[in-house]
Amino acid sequence: MSISGKEVTLMTDETVEANQSHSERRRYRRHPALELKAEVKIKKGLFGQRIEVEACDYSKRGMAIETEYEFKPEQSITLSIILKMVMGDIRIDKVEGIVKNKITSHPRPRYGIEFDYDANRHMKALETKSQLGRIEGILERSEKLRLKTEGQ
Repeated sequence: MSISGKEVTLMTDETVEANQSHSERRRYRRHPALELKAEVKIKKGLFGQRIEVEACDYSKRGMAIETEYEFKPEQSITLSIILKMVMGDIRIDKVEGIVKNKITSHPRPRYGIEFDYDANRHMKALETKSQLGRIEGILERSEKLRLKTEGQ
């Protein structure tokens, strides 16, 4: 599936095949997503602002985003993640993450974000972990169904 004309994928716990190119650093299999959206809260001044970013990859451990906004390595960010579905959206606010890397070989800079489950009580809460895992499960099932229907 695509979001804004781009393929969005999910990373799962399954390891990526060993015969991949050596430039590939991902440890988890990725699957196309339904419609995954994300916003980052930028702390500027008293109120701050939210910027919409392109969600590229997702797992319960983190995600990749593309944006023209400049982030620094190890910078803490706060995300809102929205999985759009026909039966109702799943929205998780106040997801704390840490910028782990930046790739500039894409049309826009791509940032690898690792969710910070130790950041605060909200991130340590079973409910938050469960919701982030639920999104991963839905995306994984969606991809399996898509592959099954393509094979018929």
